[in-house]
Amino acid sequence: MAGVDESSVRVACGLATIGVKLGQKVAFLLTNSIECYKIYLGIHRLGAVFVPINVRLVPREVSCLIERSDAGFIVSGGEFLGLVDGLLIVLVGSCF
Repeated sequence: MAGVDESSVRVACGLATIGVKLGQKVAFLLTNSIECYKIYLGIHRLGAVFVPINVRLVPREVSCLIERSDAGFIVSGGEFLGLVDGLLIVLVGSCF
């Protein structure tokens, strides 16, 4: 468990380095894995708010959830980078 704790500290430090602050919302687009858990713990360690996003949603649904949640950051797995890139375009549209 010490390795998980150490990893979550590194995640929290990395998030702080990119500007995530106490109370800010971080959208989370990852499949279940130990890395997912470490990032989840790092978000909470920093005092940020975890906003889980279902990986089976289509881009419009994901962008709507992010917009409505007021998440300022997105953590994503490599397999979802295409979806995240597309969100920049979709976020300027309207939800449902």
